[in-house]
Amino acid sequence: HQLLIDLLLSVLYLASLYCLWLVSLRPQSRVRWAAFYACAGLMVMSKGLLGLLFAAAAVVLFAMIRRGLDGSPKSGFLSAIWNLLRLSRPLMGALIVAAITLPWLALMESRNPGALEYMIVNEHLKRVADTRWPPDYNPVKVSVAGFLVVAAASPLIAGSFPPRARARCPRRPGRTRAPP
Repeated sequence: HQLLIDLLLSVLYLASLYCLWLVSLRPQSRVRWAAFYACAGLMVMSKGLLGLLFAAAAVVLFAMIRRGLDGSPKSGFLSAIWNLLRLSRPLMGALIVAAITLPWLALMESRNPGALEYMIVNEHLKRVADTRWPPDYNPVKVSVAGFLVVAAASPLIAGSFPPRARARCPRRPGRTRAPP
């Protein structure tokens, strides 16, 4: 029997997207960034390096969505990434993710020598190349491109309508705005 923890990863990913949405409301908030990084650390704990990839993809897509929402003219993609990286406190994030993951990884490797190599090489790199041992029982060939499209679209759903963006949307004639 195998324990499939994809639902846990999904819940943690949704929580990280919620934290990014909160960050969109107050980008300077250390607590909201810390909550995002804690979710990223827990995603690494639940699914390995894939959790870190999901968190990084969410931040990149968040930067793409956030361009120009602060009233400034739309900047280029690289400058949006740079601005978000400046606001995101990456050193604090690395420390939080490391504080969550490193104790467990060190304990796991001390109790099971070779576990990190098995997890990183066999379960991540060789799985992508479909050369891992033992092979998957019911291999479903999913293209990397299709997976990336789904991963790219998911933050758009969670963060597509921050309050600043809604305020810029034109209202239809005859439609009244609900009181706040």
